[in-house]
Amino acid sequence: IRPSLIFLDINMPRYNGFEFIDMNAELLQELTDRGVYILILTTSTNYRDIEQAQRYDLISSYEQKPMTFEMLKRIVREFGED
Repeated sequence: IRPSLIFLDINMPRYNGFEFIDMNAELLQELTDRGVYILILTTSTNYRDIEQAQRYDLISSYEQKPMTFEMLKRIVREFGED
Protein backbone atom coordinates (compact mmCIF):
# COMPACT_ATOMS: atom_id res chain seq x y z
CA ILE A 1 0.00 0.00 0.00
CA ARG A 2 1.37 3.41 -0.93
CA PRO A 3 0.04 6.86 -0.23
CA SER A 4 -1.50 8.81 -3.06
CA LEU A 5 -1.23 12.16 -1.28
CA ILE A 6 1.53 13.68 0.84
CA PHE A 7 0.74 16.86 2.72
CA LEU A 8 3.79 18.96 3.49
CA ASP A 9 3.87 22.12 5.58
CA ILE A 10 6.33 24.90 4.86
CA ASN A 11 6.74 25.80 8.53
CA MET A 12 8.15 22.73 10.26
CA PRO A 13 10.45 22.57 13.28
CA ARG A 14 13.81 21.36 12.03
CA TYR A 15 13.64 22.05 8.29
CA ASN A 16 11.12 24.03 6.34
CA GLY A 17 9.13 22.23 3.67
CA PHE A 18 11.32 23.48 0.85
CA GLU A 19 14.46 22.26 2.61
CA PHE A 20 12.75 18.91 3.15
CA ILE A 21 11.99 18.65 -0.58
CA ASP A 22 15.55 19.59 -1.49
CA MET A 23 17.01 17.03 0.91
CA ASN A 24 14.69 14.27 -0.32
CA ALA A 25 14.26 15.24 -3.97
CA GLU A 26 15.27 11.87 -5.40
CA LEU A 27 12.87 9.90 -3.22
CA LEU A 28 10.06 12.39 -3.75
CA GLN A 29 10.64 12.29 -7.51
CA GLU A 30 10.34 8.50 -7.44
CA LEU A 31 7.06 8.82 -5.55
CA THR A 32 5.61 11.42 -7.90
CA ASP A 33 6.68 9.29 -10.87
CA ARG A 34 4.55 6.53 -9.36
CA GLY A 35 1.49 8.77 -9.09
CA VAL A 36 1.90 10.23 -5.61
CA TYR A 37 0.94 13.90 -5.30
CA ILE A 38 2.75 16.29 -2.97
CA LEU A 39 0.63 19.14 -1.70
CA ILE A 40 1.73 22.07 0.42
CA LEU A 41 -0.68 22.65 3.31
CA THR A 42 0.36 25.74 5.23
CA THR A 43 -0.75 28.86 7.03
CA SER A 44 1.59 30.96 4.89
CA THR A 45 -0.02 33.55 2.66
CA ASN A 46 3.37 35.03 1.80
CA TYR A 47 3.60 35.51 -1.97
CA ARG A 48 7.27 34.48 -1.86
CA ASP A 49 6.32 31.07 -0.47
CA ILE A 50 3.65 30.65 -3.14
CA GLU A 51 6.10 31.63 -5.89
CA GLN A 52 8.77 29.31 -4.49
CA ALA A 53 6.29 26.41 -4.38
CA GLN A 54 5.37 27.04 -8.01
CA ARG A 55 9.03 26.56 -9.00
CA TYR A 56 8.96 22.95 -7.77
CA ASP A 57 7.67 20.47 -10.32
CA LEU A 58 7.17 18.01 -7.46
CA ILE A 59 4.47 20.16 -5.82
CA SER A 60 1.01 19.58 -7.23
CA SER A 61 -0.92 22.13 -5.19
CA TYR A 62 -0.55 24.90 -2.62
CA GLU A 63 -3.34 24.87 -0.03
CA GLN A 64 -3.84 27.18 2.90
CA LYS A 65 -4.85 26.10 6.39
CA PRO A 66 -7.17 25.56 8.01
CA MET A 67 -8.20 22.57 5.98
CA THR A 68 -11.94 22.29 5.72
CA PHE A 69 -13.98 19.23 4.89
CA GLU A 70 -14.91 20.81 1.56
CA MET A 71 -11.23 21.42 0.78
CA LEU A 72 -10.39 17.82 1.63
CA LYS A 73 -13.18 16.51 -0.61
CA ARG A 74 -11.93 18.70 -3.50
CA ILE A 75 -8.33 17.52 -3.01
CA VAL A 76 -9.35 13.87 -2.91
CA ARG A 77 -11.47 14.30 -6.06
CA GLU A 78 -8.61 16.04 -7.85
CA PHE A 79 -5.62 14.04 -6.64
CA GLY A 80 -6.88 10.95 -4.87
CA GLU A 81 -6.85 7.43 -6.19
CA ASP A 82 -9.71 6.32 -8.40
